[in-house]
Amino acid sequence: MAVLLDVRDIVGRWKAAVQSPPTNATGKEPSLSEDEIRRQALEDRQKRAQSEKFTVIEGEMFKGQHLLQTDAGKQYVVTLHDPAEGRGHCGCPDYAGNRLGTCKHLIYLMAFLRRKRDF
Repeated sequence: MAVLLDVRDIVGRWKAAVQSPPTNATGKEPSLSEDEIRRQALEDRQKRAQSEKFTVIEGEMFKGQHLLQTDAGKQYVVTLHDPAEGRGHCGCPDYAGNRLGTCKHLIYLMAFLRRKRDF
């Protein structure tokens, strides 16, 4: 019976630890700064641009519109305003709402174009 009571106490402490978020020295939940959140969001998009496969249908020039197609068949228009600096915009929902000024499609397109000999 004592073993069962010990197990009950251990499980109770474990549940309390899982349900209560960790706190820092001030007793508040730890939080990321705005810069840390932005950095993590950019890193996530860079990793996804490297790991996901896209088909690129190039526009007439580096500057201007290009089309990226996902393996699932979704298409996004990516427009480069300044190819040398990697500035542009994308028609995807992520670009429209993330306030980062980039997305995985724009990152992928820039890496794709930079590998070209005449870029």
